[in-house]
Amino acid sequence: MLVVLILALGVFLSACSSPQVPVQEQEDDNQQQELDDIPVIPKDDTTVQAEPVQADAKTEVQKTQDTINQLLADGTYSDDVTYRHHDGPETVTISITVENDIVTAASVVGHNPHPVSEKYINALNDALPELVVGKQIDQLDMPTQVSGGSLTTAAFKEYAASLIQA
Repeated sequence: MLVVLILALGVFLSACSSPQVPVQEQEDDNQQQELDDIPVIPKDDTTVQAEPVQADAKTEVQKTQDTINQLLADGTYSDDVTYRHHDGPETVTISITVENDIVTAASVVGHNPHPVSEKYINALNDALPELVVGKQIDQLDMPTQVSGGSLTTAAFKEYAASLIQA
């Protein structure tokens, strides 16, 4: 009976106490808990990309300052210009398109021009893309005459200069 009593006491004591976990196993559990708290980066080819920065991410104040600093507001400027030659007055319409102070287009159109003037107007129009398009409006460096047309060239140069002085 004593044996039964000892066995019963052993069963009773084992049920009342918590199971003993080896010390190393408890330390491993604590480390695992710390690792669980760290964010996991996926091991696949998933890449996280930042939002792209827009090229035009300027504030309204910066945009306003840029506008103030521009020599000319963006747009097309066009006017009739009259100059005198040996046969009398010649009137042409000069158009210059500007964006961010860069000339993007330019043309000269004669109003029923003299045949000689028409030749010079056409020659100037052919040369304008190379001479002025893509250049700063205040840094145009045109020759005194283009293809022999000094009056038409001078009219264009004066009109361009008047735009930035206005």
